[in-house]
Amino acid sequence: MDRGTDERVVKALTIRQPWAACIVEASKTIEVRTRRTHHRGPLAIHAAARFDSGYSRKDFPDLPLGAVVGMVQLLDCRPLVPADAEAALFEELTEEDCEGLWAWVLAEPEELIEPLPCKGYQNFWTMPDDVAEALNTAHDHPGYWLTGSDAGAALCREVGSPRLRLLYDCYHMQISEGDLAVHIERNIDVIGHFHAAGVPGRHEPYAGEINYPFLLEHIRRLGYRGVFALEYGPSIDDQESLRRCRAHLSGATADREGEVDA
Repeated sequence: MDRGTDERVVKALTIRQPWAACIVEASKTIEVRTRRTHHRGPLAIHAAARFDSGYSRKDFPDLPLGAVVGMVQLLDCRPLVPADAEAALFEELTEEDCEGLWAWVLAEPEELIEPLPCKGYQNFWTMPDDVAEALNTAHDHPGYWLTGSDAGAALCREVGSPRLRLLYDCYHMQISEGDLAVHIERNIDVIGHFHAAGVPGRHEPYAGEINYPFLLEHIRRLGYRGVFALEYGPSIDDQESLRRCRAHLSGATADREGEVDA
């Protein structure tokens, strides 16, 4: 049974290409299914990892696979009728063709600026409560698809779900784009987590070019009260490394326990 229209949950439906693209581009407004659904409201459209039978990459070289490509509103679910042929992208439908099938009526398609790669599943599935992390490609993740915090934040806003938030990795973003304070302030509305490490080297936050006490005070002033995590490779004994990190960051967190969890 579907879990209703809880606004905290984003339902997703995996559809093979080219039909997923047709839906988010508004040329297909009815999805034909063998089962009924009681879900109404937002629905993420996920392009399956392969094309539908009879189609291939040669036919559609630019269509994304294995990724969420857009959002629609599921308005209604009713028995399929011959008059639905055009909206469902069939040449024609007979009464016999429609027997036992359901028309999922779709509206308000929104194509994502950047497809969101992830694994899909059969039938309805729930978008994972993950954080989209923008990683640098210069040193650690060559070829990674998301390299800037503004693009990641725009994606979070476009999906529009409280279950999707940006993980702002200060180490990666210092390498990729710099201006950490400016980018954080611009996107604080969708940031759900922070990672910290020293640049260069990805070692202790106190050993590098980033002024973390300043940055912690800055995000506190912006109203952030979430987790500010350390993700680095210790260059000295683990316990001593953590002790020095705590001492280094204490200027920004002293007497503010519970406001910014460092």
